[in-house]
Amino acid sequence: MKKIWALEKKYTQKDIDSIRTLTQEMINEGTIPAELAQAANDKADNLKVGEWYPFKVYNNYYKFCGEVKKYLTLEDQKAVRALKEELGKVSFTPEINTKFREAHLSVFNSYRVVEGEVEDSVKGIDMYNYNVVKVNDGVYKYLWNSK
Repeated sequence: MKKIWALEKKYTQKDIDSIRTLTQEMINEGTIPAELAQAANDKADNLKVGEWYPFKVYNNYYKFCGEVKKYLTLEDQKAVRALKEELGKVSFTPEINTKFREAHLSVFNSYRVVEGEVEDSVKGIDMYNYNVVKVNDGVYKYLWNSK
C-alpha cells in the first residue's frame, strides 16, 4: 500500500450548485466527451451538503504541503477580499474585526487533511479512491498557520 495525503473539503449547497452548473456548461460546450458526461452528472448528483470530499490528493508529502499552503492562502485572501468589498471603507471596530475573524474561520473550517492508503499500482485520478487511515488535524493546523 502507498501512503497518500489529501486535502478534503466540506461542500456547501453553494459549492454543489456551482459544480452542477459547471458540469452542465462543460457538457453543453462539448468539453467533456459523451462517454464521461453521464458519469460527471452522476458524480455531481451524488454530492451531499456537509460531507467531506477529496479536493487535492498527493503521494508526496512535501509537494502536498507546498500546494496546500498556496491554495489555502488564495482561499483565505478571496474570503477577506469579498468581505472588504461588502463592507466598503469602514473604520475597524470590534464588530468589524469579528467579521474578519469569521471570514478566516469559514475557510479554515471548510477543509481538513487526511492520511490515506491506495494500492501501489494506482496513479493519477485513481488516487482519489483512497482508504482513509486518519484525519490529521496537526498537519492541517501546521499548513494553515505557515501559509
